[in-house]
Amino acid sequence: MEDLKAAVRTSADAVVLVTNHLDPQRQGREAFLGNLKWLLERLPQDIPLGLYECPVPYRRLIDGEELKWCRDSGRFVLLKDVSCDLATIRRRIEWLEGSPLAIINANATIAWEAMQAGSRGFDGVFTNIHPDLYQWLYTSGRYYPDTARELANILALSALAEAYGYPVLAKLYHRRLGTFRSIHSRVITYDVGERYWAVEAIVEQLLQGTERMRLKVSQLPVPQDTGNRRMAAEIPE
Repeated sequence: MEDLKAAVRTSADAVVLVTNHLDPQRQGREAFLGNLKWLLERLPQDIPLGLYECPVPYRRLIDGEELKWCRDSGRFVLLKDVSCDLATIRRRIEWLEGSPLAIINANATIAWEAMQAGSRGFDGVFTNIHPDLYQWLYTSGRYYPDTARELANILALSALAEAYGYPVLAKLYHRRLGTFRSIHSRVITYDVGERYWAVEAIVEQLLQGTERMRLKVSQLPVPQDTGNRRMAAEIPE
């Protein structure tokens, strides 16, 4: 609770609650909603809230009744969806139609399809690598379907590199760009280069592939009605 209050004091635009923290013993809906109501009674009424189905220490997906309760509370503005299932995303978007609660998919393999279904952008790990390409896909992809499909394929394959020591992988990438000096991480305590021998080559491929796609989409005319859409982003630990 103190961590959440500290987040509120930073003047954050919103505070995100992790779903498995709301049901740590995997007891089900009663425990989840009970803990959620307890928190909502103690958090400021004017701070928008989000939910994240974080897969660690276990993936705690929200069921339909829980999601509808969050919708009806009027307190929530986003759900970072980690169902990794397009049918689930579509169903959730249908349930939330007309409400301020947005679904934002976090799985790169279905990023384009989820956007087409109504996911308001993308909120996965690789927004640390090429957020602008996801932004282009979200705002302009429907005008250029062939390029959008090509880009979606590349983004999905690129995201497989997460298995090679993320978030250190992202820091290696940014060190190459000059935006980071250190690759230290609180959560990766081993030598990534020793465990994953080709990690530097993977980073190089990510750099080259990203630049090629940036060049390709930059040469396309910018549609006039893409709107002022923003993307959520992850922060490497």
